[in-house]
Amino acid sequence: MVSYYPTSDSFISYGLSADLILLLSKSNSNQDWCLYLIERGTEHKNVLYFKDEYIACLEFLKETDKIISKIPNKIKVLDCSRGLWYLLEQQQEFYLDVHCTLGHGDYSWTIKLNSEEFADYRTIGKKSLDNLANAINSSRPLYSESIFHSRQINENILAEINVAIISFNQYKEEHIKKYYKTFKEPKTPTQPPKLNILKTSIFILSFLLLLAIILQWSR
Repeated sequence: MVSYYPTSDSFISYGLSADLILLLSKSNSNQDWCLYLIERGTEHKNVLYFKDEYIACLEFLKETDKIISKIPNKIKVLDCSRGLWYLLEQQQEFYLDVHCTLGHGDYSWTIKLNSEEFADYRTIGKKSLDNLANAINSSRPLYSESIFHSRQINENILAEINVAIISFNQYKEEHIKKYYKTFKEPKTPTQPPKLNILKTSIFILSFLLLLAIILQWSR
């Protein structure tokens, strides 16, 4: 299966909630790919069928909110490790955008994954891209001595990737604001320090005593 997460070759599932599962599986009868919901063990009647495995996977990822576009020829973020890398896809070609550091500066370096690198991702998961991103960063790809220097993609694709990453981050921020509440710790009323109360009391008593002495001497 053209999957972007480690899975079997015949199905992939995703839990939408405690009782609801979205399942993409291969039909035994006609070899179509079927996308359907299972609620508490019962299959829903509305089933989507796909002849194309790739289109079926895009539909699945869009329904599970993993990607923000299911258009095949549009570059889209598939996975990410915030602050380290983004994995992007277009027409079954995969790109890795890596956050690199050099001295006091930061920059991105984007390469097209080869079949071996993407196979590692399917087998191992995010850890493989963590390792690859660290290798790219430590090699200082800005310099020609790096083995990743010549793998930098062209400017046209890079511009589309930057737009895709910005759109992805904006969508995720809006999603968080919409579906998750933020709670602030209630402010505890500030109590006047006991020491200040004691000082104030002593000052008042001293003032009253001084006033009494002045009145006594004035008689």
